[in-house]
Amino acid sequence: MSGMFKRRQFIQGTAAAAATVGLSSLQAVAAKSTPSNRQNVEALVIGSGFGGGVAALRLGQAGIETIVLERGRRWDITENGTTFSPYDKPDGRASYLLPTTLYFQQASIEIYTGILSGILGNGVAVLNAAGVGGTSLIYGGITYQPPKELFQQVFPSSISYAELNSVYYPRVRSILKASPIPDDILKSPYYLSSYLLQQQAIKAGFKTRKIDIAFDWNIVRQEIAGTKVPSIIAGQYYYGAESGAKNSVDRTYLKGQKQRVMSKSVPCML
Repeated sequence: MSGMFKRRQFIQGTAAAAATVGLSSLQAVAAKSTPSNRQNVEALVIGSGFGGGVAALRLGQAGIETIVLERGRRWDITENGTTFSPYDKPDGRASYLLPTTLYFQQASIEIYTGILSGILGNGVAVLNAAGVGGTSLIYGGITYQPPKELFQQVFPSSISYAELNSVYYPRVRSILKASPIPDDILKSPYYLSSYLLQQQAIKAGFKTRKIDIAFDWNIVRQEIAGTKVPSIIAGQYYYGAESGAKNSVDRTYLKGQKQRVMSKSVPCML
């Protein structure tokens, strides 16, 4: 790990080199070290998560040839449910180039380009993901739009909440296919605690609202029916959802865009 460049170090190091040796010298060094089959592209996006994936899609839609660099692998969902590391017996797929897991109790695993990376602090863990789709592979699917009064407490008035509310928030929801949990699933035994909490809150006079979640609820229904491997209903989606019910960036923003968007996903360690 100590011998690897982190993204920010890479960018800062490149800028420092340019400032030190001058542009002409830097170009000369690059010319000597670049293979003869060098390929020029119009845009380079580092990272394929919510930021990079969206940027790549929009650049491609604008007709700009774009390459996406991602340090992790592509995690293709398989029908037999063996894409991601299991929770009860974690293996190298659980962590990115680490000898232990980062989630639940730390367990020894083989070093592999797995899915979770991050920093463990004093009672706090900051986690992100390695793989095409970025951290959307491991998040809980929560797609929450803040109310205007809370938004304006954090962001400057130059950012129009009205425009976000009318254009961009709906656009994100439509692409991620985020929607509230349907009542039939909420009332299933797998969500009994959530359903009871809602009912008790209503009895106590509180207003309740189901938030948008970027899950394919039809696949969740298949999990309940036993035709898909239990993932969402079992709370096992922090290493990735085996059933494919999570609408991650690789399955939404980047899915099927190679011809129309002209973006590529290139595994790369940065």
